[in-house]
Parts: sequence; structure tokens; C-alpha cells
Amino acid sequence: MTSIKRNKIFLYVLILIIVPIVFNKLGYQFSWNSNPIWSTKFFLLSFIVSIYLFTSLIMVGGMRYVFAERLENSRADWSGVTAKMAYYISSVVPSLFVLLVFTSAWIWHREDFWNMLLLFSIYKASIICLVLVWMAYLIKYNTAWALFYPQKNVVEVVKEVLIEKFVEVPVQTHDASGLPAKIALNEMYTYLVHVAGVGPLFLDMWMVRFFDLVAIKTESKSYHIIFSDGAMVRCDHIMKVLATLDLKHWMVKISDRYMVNMLLVDFPHYKAGRSLLLHKESLEGLARKMAKSDITLMLTMGAGITDRYIKEFWSKRNSLTHVGWDTWVPIRK
Repeated sequence: MTSIKRNKIFLYVLILIIVPIVFNKLGYQFSWNSNPIWSTKFFLLSFIVSIYLFTSLIMVGGMRYVFAERLENSRADWSGVTAKMAYYISSVVPSLFVLLVFTSAWIWHREDFWNMLLLFSIYKASIICLVLVWMAYLIKYNTAWALFYPQKNVVEVVKEVLIEKFVEVPVQTHDASGLPAKIALNEMYTYLVHVAGVGPLFLDMWMVRFFDLVAIKTESKSYHIIFSDGAMVRCDHIMKVLATLDLKHWMVKISDRYMVNMLLVDFPHYKAGRSLLLHKESLEGLARKMAKSDITLMLTMGAGITDRYIKEFWSKRNSLTHVGWDTWVPIRK
């Protein structure tokens, strides 16, 4: 079990079990009420709050999905601020409204209705608000924290897609000895594209050169490969394959959904604003089958991630080797 899964389990135990107990036990003015925790009434109230939080957190994940493109592509200007505000409001306000309506109906008969509602809002609803805002914040930067994150309905059979979209290019053997033994990272692409071309090249219709693998798009539990001509196919086992081939370190995460092959990045000036810069030849290749807006979205650094992983990669540039650039990567089992 990965660390994030362990942390996720701990977090949701805290929210769905501990928070309801505290919510029902906490009285006004931060005093504990006299309701016994082990009573049937207290258990039912806590169960209701747990169900309410469960559905509210599902809604937060749904809102993250709805606002995914706007959040990933948001800029550091007013449009970016409004996108984030709309996301947080849509994730939190509807659930709080339902809570206040239910509570109002519950205490409507009391003579001190307005005073009770005000106290409830200050000492009770504020707890729920903090939980939802915090979860919306976590899920905004990493959808792995979501209780449920919808997945686009993508139906692709890799073998059929490759046959339809690509014309197999005869396999060429390149004289790797023609490459310098050591190539600076900011000069590597010039050498490789001269030897390799933009591609993509395929072997037996089920393997592709690593140089032709531009990016990996992640959606929930699925992975999609984006090739050098902009075509995309599903390949859920790609990360395991790259780890086996000792090529995983070249794929660097730049946003919540995209990892990009650093072989193709225009170092040392690798970004313009929040956009990752690829070499001209690679951008022209992507435009053959990929919309300009999709290319822009893919190369936009995600909020909270920016370029920190790229900086870590750049710091290790002196230990990198170009061995593996022409490795054939199996894209279907």
C-alpha cells in the first residue's frame, strides 16, 4: 500500500468517524454537551452526519472534475482567481445550504429559533465548512485525495487504434555510436532529432520508440500515451514498463494530469510563464493530430506543482545519459 493510500484512509476515518462524534458532542460556546456517546440517539445522529459528509465529499470530487480544465489552465490573473472562487463556492456552499435548511426545519418550532440558528452556524456549521474547504483544497492540487473522481468514458483498443491511425514505418537502425558519449542536456535534443527524426516510429505495431513518447495523461486509474504526432492511446501499464526499462526518470510530472518526456523540453529556458516549452519540431509534430488548445493545456504547469519537479530534474543533469532514447517501449500487453 502506497503512502498516499495510507494517508487517505487515515484522513477519511478522521472525517467520517471522528468529525461526526465531535460535531454531535460539541455544544455551543465550545463546551461538551451531556449526550452519552454510546447511546442509540448519539449513534444515529453521528451516522446521519457521516452520510452527509460522505455525499458532500463526493460532490467536492465532482466539482473538481467539472472545473478540471479551468483549474489546470488557470492563469495568475483575474480569470484564474474567478475559476478558483467558482470551484470553492460550488464545492462548499450547496452542502452548507442543505445543512442549514435541514437544521432550520428541525428547530423551527422553538421560540429562540433565530438565536439557535446563529449559534449552530457559528459553532457547528463552521466545522463542516472547514472540513469541506480543506478537502476542496487538497483535491484541487491532487485528485488522488478525492473520495470519488469521475473518469471520462474512453473506449480504446490499442491494437485497432494503431492500425487505423498509423502507417507502420520500416524499422531503421541508427548508429548510436555517431552520438557523442556525453551530451549536455540543453544540446541533447538537437543531436537526437537529427538522428531520430520527429517520428513516431513503431515496431511490429505494438512498440514505439521512447523518443516518440511525448507525454502521459492520467485520469483516475487510467493512463494515456501521447505520441509525437499528437495521437493518443490508452496504456494503463506504461509506468511499470518505463520503470522496468529504467526510463521512468525522464517522465516528469508538471500538473495533476500530465507527465512530460524531458528529452523533448527546450532546456535551459524550459518555460514561458506557466507553460512548458518543447522544441519547435516536437510542437509541430503534436499539431498534426492534436488541437492547439489541448497542446496548451497539456503543457500548462498545474497549480501547486509549477516547475519544482523540473528543477529537481535539471539539478541532476550532469548524471543523465542519452542511452535509452531509442528503446522500444511496448504499449500493449
